[in-house]
Amino acid sequence: RTLQTDEGKAIVRAHEDDYDAQEVYKKLVAHYKQSTKASLNAGDMLTYITSVRLDDGSWKGSSLGFVNHFLEQIRLYHQQVPSSERFSNRQIRTLLQNAIASADHFAMVKGQADLHKTQTGNYPDLAQYVELVKSAATTHDRHTTRTRPSLVTPKRRNIDSHELAYDDED
Repeated sequence: RTLQTDEGKAIVRAHEDDYDAQEVYKKLVAHYKQSTKASLNAGDMLTYITSVRLDDGSWKGSSLGFVNHFLEQIRLYHQQVPSSERFSNRQIRTLLQNAIASADHFAMVKGQADLHKTQTGNYPDLAQYVELVKSAATTHDRHTTRTRPSLVTPKRRNIDSHELAYDDED
């Protein structure tokens, strides 16, 4: 009932008699990583990762949400492909730079990365670069969010209530 694909269901049915869940899991992992469908999915993910842009109109969320989504797509892609085909940290940094390059609020990140290179001789590593990008995204999102937290005490709700009393003498 949990598996959603025909192949996954077939693998489970093949082990109905021996109840070998470990073998089912091994075959499922092999299928999801090495099948033709897995190869096609990895190709689609690679196309998406290399072509997506923050301001192309397809992303409806926050800038920080886009950065996290982009990094998640990289992680998922790495799960689909052999380790020899994974991106290096430098390639991931470049892909992220390309994905956010046309958004004006990330221009300062490029400037900070360039400054870091002139001072140290190297661009920031991936972790440092991601932190710079997330910081810029958070700052941008904070300034563009329409619903900012109010410093004024929220309005109190009032209710009109009436009390009726009856005397026994009436």
